[in-house]
This record gives sequence, structure tokens and C-alpha cells, in this order.
Amino acid sequence: MTFPDIKSGDNTIPANNTIPAPRPVPPAAEIVDTEPANALNVLAIAGENGAWTFQHPSGKRERNELHLPVSRAVKFSFSQAKEGSTSTSGERFEIPAFPLTASARAGLEKTTALKTIRAGAFALWNSRERIGTAFVTETSEYERFAKNDSGTKPPIEGDGALAFKGRQLFLKNQCINCHSATTNAKAPALEGLFGTKVALKDGGAQLVDEAYIVESIRKPRVKVVDGWVPIMPAYNAEQISDEDVNAIVAYIRSLKTSTAPKVQPTPPPTTPPVTPPPVAPPVSTPTDRRPGPQEVVGRREPAADNGIRRAPQPPR
Repeated sequence: MTFPDIKSGDNTIPANNTIPAPRPVPPAAEIVDTEPANALNVLAIAGENGAWTFQHPSGKRERNELHLPVSRAVKFSFSQAKEGSTSTSGERFEIPAFPLTASARAGLEKTTALKTIRAGAFALWNSRERIGTAFVTETSEYERFAKNDSGTKPPIEGDGALAFKGRQLFLKNQCINCHSATTNAKAPALEGLFGTKVALKDGGAQLVDEAYIVESIRKPRVKVVDGWVPIMPAYNAEQISDEDVNAIVAYIRSLKTSTAPKVQPTPPPTTPPVTPPPVAPPVSTPTDRRPGPQEVVGRREPAADNGIRRAPQPPR
């Protein structure tokens, strides 16, 4: 295949010294102006050496590969593996088939929503280097890929679940002292909270999603849940890194009914049992009312006769 020479003013550039322009890639996704309520939340984490990690709502992660369902709205959020890392400051994530380009640093506070429109495998680029592939598949195939049991049972140590790391951070930072799910709790219970809407103190309602949880950790007094006092301190990136915040988000998302750790109630002080004083037996009252020695039933006789009836004596 030959290409014609290129004319530039009075100069002619031989075609064999040029590279043909790449063929346009048919779009595989489109921008969504209004984010649907059922949008799939994907966190894109810029790592070192040009690598990108993608975290799915189930907690599953993949490195330099991205799986998405077809005909589904997707919301991308961006983060860095290490705050202030110079190796990722200039990295740019791009999928040419998607209207999506984001810088590791400039995109940290932004989210992008789009909708996939056709299935296929598409190149995934970091700056000028292709690092992997984005796969858009049928919904059933994506669900098999992203299936994660951490949403139906507490995370188990050793299974590599991101939610387990979040549970450790939840306990380490004493979050359980306020989010205790007890009658005297100082903060809302987190079991089954993800995906629901909460009433806000200033009015309105807020969907509990990844972005809201991150905001509640970084800036807890911006949106206070109605009925609760804003006592939670703000945690900056030096106290809890972005990666650790992602783990806590995965843990809160995994919480179902009766899966959160409980605060052990303080047992009441033990005192020796008090022995009651002995009870004296009741004094019995005599019920025998028979006549005493000075009482005679019937007509009283002269005392000289001692109460003895005598037979009448014949006259003398």
C-alpha cells in the first residue's frame, strides 16, 4: 500500500517518511449528562510505573485491565495509590473508544459518568503507552467476573478481600466506638446503609454511595445526617490515605445485617450476695378456750358446795 507525497508550502515530504493517521475507532460509550441511580461505581487508582488499578463495587480489583457490562451507566472516580507520588503526577488514563481521559492528579476530585453502548475489547492507554485492555461484556458475564462473597458474609482474614483491610482500619481508628449500633450510639449504624438514602439535617436526602462515604470521612460536617450531632473529626490524607479510605468504603459496602463488630457491653460490678436476716418463727396464739378452774358452765352454785350438785335430803 502506497501513500501520496505530502505538500507543505514549497516543500514536498516523501510518503515513506510519514506514518499514516490511525483509523478512527467507533465509539463504545457515550457521556451521560444525568447520572442514573443504578450507575456502576468504578474507582481508578493510579499506581507507580504507569500501572492503573480498577476497583469494582463488589470490592474486586484488577490491574491494567477493566471489565464493564454493556448498556450500563458507569461512574469513574480517580485516586492515587500514594498521596503526592511524583511517579504518577503526569500519568494520564485513556480509553480511545470511550470519551474518557483523566489525569492521575487533576482527576482526583472529579467523577465522570458514561454509558457503554457496544461490547468488545478496547485498548487501555497510560499517556503514550498501551498498558492493557478494557472488556465490555454482557451483564451476566460481568457479574460472574465481579462476583465477590464479601457482600454476603463478613470478610475473612487471608482471602485478600479489600473489605477485610477496611475492617481492620475501622477497628484501628476506633470508628466502632461511635458507630456501635447500640442504644447509646453516637453515630448512625452502618449495617445495610450502603445504597440507601438518609435524611440530612439541613433538609433533603442523600444517597449513601462511595463518593458520599469518602466525603463523610474527609469532610464529615458538610452533610450531617438528621438526628445526629456532628462530632466526627475530619481525616486528611496524612491520617488515612486514599487507598485506606477505599478499603473502608469497601468494608462499609460489605456490611449486611448482623455483620458489623459489636462493642462489648461493660458487665455490671460484681458484689457478694447479701444474706437476709433470719426470720423468727411466728408466735402461735392458743385457740383452746376451755373453761379454767374457776369457771363453771351453767348455773353457779354456792362456793361452799364447791360447785357439786347434791341430792336433796329428806326432812328430819
